[in-house]
Amino acid sequence: MTKEAMVAGIPQMGYGTWNRSADEAHQGVIWALEAGCRHIDTAQGYGNEQDVARGIKDAGVARNEIFITTKVKPDNYGPGAVMPSVRESLEKLRIDQVDLLLLHWPSPHNKYPLADYLGQFAEVFDAGLARKIGVSNFTKALIDESIRLLGSRTITTNQVECHVYMQNRPIIDYCQKLGIAVTAYSPLARGAVVGDPVLEEIGNARGATSRSRSPS
Repeated sequence: MTKEAMVAGIPQMGYGTWNRSADEAHQGVIWALEAGCRHIDTAQGYGNEQDVARGIKDAGVARNEIFITTKVKPDNYGPGAVMPSVRESLEKLRIDQVDLLLLHWPSPHNKYPLADYLGQFAEVFDAGLARKIGVSNFTKALIDESIRLLGSRTITTNQVECHVYMQNRPIIDYCQKLGIAVTAYSPLARGAVVGDPVLEEIGNARGATSRSRSPS
């Protein structure tokens, strides 16, 4: 894999570990790192942070060469709960600081006020437990409110679902207007793009393919 481009200080391509538990996450991380990927994405809600850590260790790639993202799950947004949950994540990941920490979702049904859990999130950043912070699945209104509440702290990215079948232009255009990078999850539409005859026809006309192949 050639050296990756960086967007807002984040390696442009990352290996996501959603729906990968235990040995699948462990082996997948090893394969990703062996292929040259240097951005590994996990989350508290995935239940595999410890398996990701095993994969990183067994791949033998130095910590300073890997960009690690994890996410705080909404269950941990309660009063005084964010900081302990992040410390637990760091312990599972066997690191002292995560490269990028995200709020995984807005609190469902506004169970916890944004100001409360975002305030705790800011404390985690101020304590040096995360190099960069961001959000995931946030709307335009929630991004505006988060910017106001975070003050001088920068929202590095908003991670949202984005692929050819769901381009999510309103939120992506809005983030780009604000200078917030967008991280696309499920960019292959959970594998649906592979073998799509319409995409293959478009790709053939432009010398591209929807099927994976080794980089030249």
